[in-house]
Amino acid sequence: MADVINLKRARRAKAAADKERRAEANRLRHGRSGADKEAARREAERAERELAGKRLERGADPAAADEASDASPREPAARGVIRLRPGADDEHE
Repeated sequence: MADVINLKRARRAKAAADKERRAEANRLRHGRSGADKEAARREAERAERELAGKRLERGADPAAADEASDASPREPAARGVIRLRPGADDEHE
């Protein structure tokens, strides 16, 4: 004769196993583990610190060097363009 089983408990166990199988498939498909993400973050921080240590400063005031590098490449002075007639570029556009 067969063993008596609790159907409610069997359904719950089957549902939990299905849910775990789907979760494992999603982990493989969509993402990395928390340890992988943490290792990548630490590696990026280490590389940034190493690069910052090798960066050269121009002049005595590093803030002034940062402001000079923030100039927009679209500004004529930043590109070294001298306009002879105001609005001359507008005629061709």
